[in-house]
Amino acid sequence: MVNNRIFFNRDISWLSFNERVLTEASKSSVPLMERFRFLAIYSSNLDEFYRVRIPAYNKKNATDDELQTLEQIRIIINRQQEMYGDLIRNQLIPAMEARGLTFLYDAVIPNELHDQIADYFLNQVAGYIHIVSLDSPTAFFPVNNQLYKAVLTRKFEQLHAWIINIPSNHLPRFRSFGINNRHYILLLDDIVDHSLPFIFRNSELVAAHNVKLTRDASIKLIENADLDAADLIEKELSKRDRGKATRFLYDPGMPGLMIERLRGSFDLKKSALVAGGRYHNLRDLGSMPLHDQTFQYPSQQSLINFHANYNGSLFNIIVNKDRLIHSPYHSYNCILRFFNEASLDPDVEQIYITFYRIANDSRIGHALISAARNGKDVFVLVELKARFDEANNIRWAKSMKAAGIKIVYSQNELKVHAKIALLKRKGDLPMIGLLSTGNFNENTARVYTDHILNI
Repeated sequence: MVNNRIFFNRDISWLSFNERVLTEASKSSVPLMERFRFLAIYSSNLDEFYRVRIPAYNKKNATDDELQTLEQIRIIINRQQEMYGDLIRNQLIPAMEARGLTFLYDAVIPNELHDQIADYFLNQVAGYIHIVSLDSPTAFFPVNNQLYKAVLTRKFEQLHAWIINIPSNHLPRFRSFGINNRHYILLLDDIVDHSLPFIFRNSELVAAHNVKLTRDASIKLIENADLDAADLIEKELSKRDRGKATRFLYDPGMPGLMIERLRGSFDLKKSALVAGGRYHNLRDLGSMPLHDQTFQYPSQQSLINFHANYNGSLFNIIVNKDRLIHSPYHSYNCILRFFNEASLDPDVEQIYITFYRIANDSRIGHALISAARNGKDVFVLVELKARFDEANNIRWAKSMKAAGIKIVYSQNELKVHAKIALLKRKGDLPMIGLLSTGNFNENTARVYTDHILNI
């Protein structure tokens, strides 16, 4: 019997999830700021997709099936990008207008704002602007996912090409201006664009278009007897932001001659060229300055799953009955208390735990360090290959190791996604464990839906 089961391609599945996020942004029942946050999530996910998935298709020996999938990916993304732009222009901007807010998204800036914009640029922005000429060989290297503006000027009948940065890594992406009881919101991109005649005041401004370059973020691990796993990954991380370009995103209105000029300057493959919208890095929409509480979901207080006063032990409650925590609806404090208590409880002799993504200033990590310094044996498996958290995990692994914690890393070809913890106690006292669907991370626990079982 022929098996006709068809498997869904993992990358098409990723894009399908992204489309579900876009669908949430399209719902008028969702508060306005939350809709912008969904658009920000979509944009962030797509950036990651180009950094970690597209490199697999750009290899020299790509198969026909892979090339066919890549074409399908491009079709899906183009359709989603059209949907994205339509949502902003035809749904969210009108919704803002109805509340007295004007988002000047690809729009003409009113004359009444010109003085305020010039004042803001000269006092706050100008000191961060870097101007790079592309007319002669340069050591300029576009930073991964940094916003730039490609500029063409004319002087004495000669055309000159430039790249200038949009300093969103130093300044807010959005700026509010008020006039005549009306609030206007501008992107930093347009504030810089509006100031180009000042920047290039000795030349004629011919064209200016927003661009962004995304680089390969994959890490290639090769066994090295001279380096332990942490040092090996640190070495690879140092190369990440200098990886090959997987996407050069440009304003679709950019002239072909200008595109080719940039392609040559940055040594780009034709397959990396992607026509996008006028604006890039729209993950910043999550910081849109909409502060009215009615634009957001009302905050919800997490429920207390179970109580234990200072005279009682959390462990006695767990031994008596298993407890299931459903974050973020249940407070994560009981999980923090679990490790805090373990670090001080004289009956706890050994602590075992796996870490996949550790919080930057992890209270659980600090509790484990205290436990080790309090004479307990602590064993931690740290997954060093948690994408984009590698450096933070390495930092924590080294800090814990310095405190006397026994650190183990996963094998190069495997990722350990398990989130488990175990306490071994004196004598015949029962062991106590934690099983979690999500990371032992108090920061992400406030956002992601997960279950944690105390057993």
